[in-house]
Amino acid sequence: MNGLLDLTLRGQGLVAILPEAGVLLGFAAVFFAIGVLRFKYE
Repeated sequence: MNGLLDLTLRGQGLVAILPEAGVLLGFAAVFFAIGVLRFKYE
């Protein structure tokens, strides 16, 4: 939410939200890997 607020309300650029976007991408990668490992292929 802070990244979205920085872009829309505070007028900051994409460079300002890189830390927030990096954390979200990190969580997505971890949970994607867990999902792939736990998926049962038949």
